[in-house]
Amino acid sequence: MIIADAKTPPAQRIDVKWAAAIGRAVLLFVSLRLLLSLLPLIVTQLFPLAPPCTAAAPTPVLHSSGIGFPLLGVWQRADACSYEWIATIGYPSKDERGGEVAAFFPLYPALMHLVGALFRLNFTISGFVVSGLAYIAAIIGLYRLVCDEYDEEIAQRTVLYLSIFPSGASVVMC
Repeated sequence: MIIADAKTPPAQRIDVKWAAAIGRAVLLFVSLRLLLSLLPLIVTQLFPLAPPCTAAAPTPVLHSSGIGFPLLGVWQRADACSYEWIATIGYPSKDERGGEVAAFFPLYPALMHLVGALFRLNFTISGFVVSGLAYIAAIIGLYRLVCDEYDEEIAQRTVLYLSIFPSGASVVMC
């Protein structure tokens, strides 16, 4: 690892900043993903939960039983169902619940569809991958921005607080 000091060339100091930002973002993502994946495992053992969204054919893969339910099925709710629906068949006139899907912007389902080819069209996993990469990119950008304006300690706290704030679960697990 390069230690940045006054004698370190500016290009190498930039590399250290990027490495710190990427390391912080990946560490936050992995730790929060593990925590927020263990939580449903515990909750599904204690409380009966409704099955994931229902849909008419053609349907996204629904994880309604086995280990797939506490790890993936618990996240197949509300808007996630619509995004998976769009990634699976495109924009129908109505979704499986009879609601409008035109309100959902196309970039996320399009990326889910592209990444889904890597996961045998499992759009739940591809959604996790796309949102995880977006989270990591956003945290890197925020970390670098705050680091440039203030210092590394404030940048670390900023990305941590954003990630663990109650709405942070939706940022990590979208």
